[in-house]
Amino acid sequence: MREAEHRVKNNLSLVSSLVNLQASELADPDDRDKMKLVSDRIQSIVLLHEKLSLSVDLRNIAMRDYLRELIAGIRSTRGDGKPDIKIESDSVDVIFEAKLISLLGLIITELVTNALKYGYPDRIDGLIEVILDKIDKQDYRLTVRNDGIALSDDLDFETPKSLGILLVKKLVEDMDAEMIITRSPNPSFEILFRKD
Repeated sequence: MREAEHRVKNNLSLVSSLVNLQASELADPDDRDKMKLVSDRIQSIVLLHEKLSLSVDLRNIAMRDYLRELIAGIRSTRGDGKPDIKIESDSVDVIFEAKLISLLGLIITELVTNALKYGYPDRIDGLIEVILDKIDKQDYRLTVRNDGIALSDDLDFETPKSLGILLVKKLVEDMDAEMIITRSPNPSFEILFRKD
């Protein structure tokens, strides 16, 4: 099983590299950015499989370590042009099953990437925070917030037109979770979920 996880990780890394190569060939910056986002999504899953291949039982992963490495990966691929925007993370010491971590990893990747891309149009500095805290015995809250500009009133979260927001909405539904969105003065996404 450990070997299978390792092979999956390697194959996904190869796919991510191919996506990045294709992105470098694109002339349109928006198209390149979309391809980089695809690569970031794949990398969040690569990291999961890497953690699984190193875990004791091949099913559970420490969220604090995963989150720290996920944020470092996002920073390395998406920090270009905005090096003074800090991304900080904090997590309770908890172990989650791989399926839950994969959903959380994709949500975090989407929300942090969107904050970097849209939250600071006229600024080069700022702060994005990703926080996982425990509410009670089985309930947790993931918060992704930033000190950038407010979310547009035109942004519809019920029927999103953006693939990223649609993906976040679907992943939250898959977790049977609740998402609370604060549009202003600073955007904040809180995802309340239960660990089974």
